[in-house]
Amino acid sequence: MFFFMPILISTMAGLATIAGTIPIIHNWKEKTTNRLITLSLSLSFTIMLGISIFELMPEGTYIMLKKYKFIYGSINSILLFLLSIQIMKIIGSRVERGKDLYHIGMMSMITLMIHNIPEGIITFYSTQQSLKLGIQMGLSILMHNIPEGISIAMPIYFGTKKKRIAFLYTLIAGLAEPIGAILAYIIFGPSMNELLLEILFIVTAGFMITLAIDYLIPKSLQYQDKKSVIIGILIGGSVFLISKYFLN
Repeated sequence: MFFFMPILISTMAGLATIAGTIPIIHNWKEKTTNRLITLSLSLSFTIMLGISIFELMPEGTYIMLKKYKFIYGSINSILLFLLSIQIMKIIGSRVERGKDLYHIGMMSMITLMIHNIPEGIITFYSTQQSLKLGIQMGLSILMHNIPEGISIAMPIYFGTKKKRIAFLYTLIAGLAEPIGAILAYIIFGPSMNELLLEILFIVTAGFMITLAIDYLIPKSLQYQDKKSVIIGILIGGSVFLISKYFLN
């Protein structure tokens, strides 16, 4: 179980991202398409903000405060968070702009790849400690990986009109999860520096919050469909709460 089960669970959780491509199978009418885009973007930014604010930032900051005490721990956490925002803005300026939706999809893919690597590491070590804990962690990640997949597949598909590209980019982001688990096994073996993992949490939170505020929220409001925005937020919030239930 030392290697096989952790990799299997992280792979299944990561590949759940591909389920986010299901909505692009059907050829939608333009009015329905705009509604779907609004809904998927609203759902995605709700999930991303929820994960960042209620999971990644508290986890990362807690380790910082425990290691460096309150003042230095707080300063380190804030500086890491601000650094991650600046890195995300630089990435955003370098990524090929093309159409707005395609650009958002590419930014989502990059951000979620970075996010999925530490998730794979966490799943790996959770499963090593306890199979039950690993399965709970895998289920939680699996549930929020589906809307994260939507945040990649939908913008890229509607930006390019190419289903194959949307599927490929979503698959790449999902595969970052088992890659993270394999890297954990190769580099760190049976133990890992807890502080390094928590630094990844804070940086990932900065990436996801920046993506949500700078890209997903403005684009979701662009279509002026308040009903779809509200429905997306409610679905995203529900998925996040249910995934938290499986995690606890």
